[in-house]
Amino acid sequence: MMRCDEVSRLLADGMAGALPRRRRQAVEAHLAGCAACRAEQDALARAVGLLSQAARPGVPAGLWAGVEARLAAAPAPRRRWALRLAWAGAVPAALLATALWLRLPGAPDPLVAGHYRVRASASLADSAVGDILGALAEQSR
Repeated sequence: MMRCDEVSRLLADGMAGALPRRRRQAVEAHLAGCAACRAEQDALARAVGLLSQAARPGVPAGLWAGVEARLAAAPAPRRRWALRLAWAGAVPAALLATALWLRLPGAPDPLVAGHYRVRASASLADSAVGDILGALAEQSR
């Protein structure tokens, strides 16, 4: 048999016809033997009846026409968000592509590549200085 607190939670669903058959039968069996729960069901039924008789507030005439007029008069929204969205996607994509390229097999390690650039620049400078000194030595002869 069901307890009063369980029946109390199911009364509204039972009145709406939303309970499965077994639950509905269990609630009905409890209500047959419990005066307190029957009184709660009666109070709920009275409240539902009063609410169904209450007047519903009406929508003012011309409300929708006013809304449509305001929407038509409003300026079109600017599309700045589209440009921001494009940049928000392009920057991470470029960073990801760079990171993947640096991790591909055979791609130069940035530190090693920088070292080779420095050594190449130094050797070019040495050879340029050597060429200049050689040219000066030839001119002085």
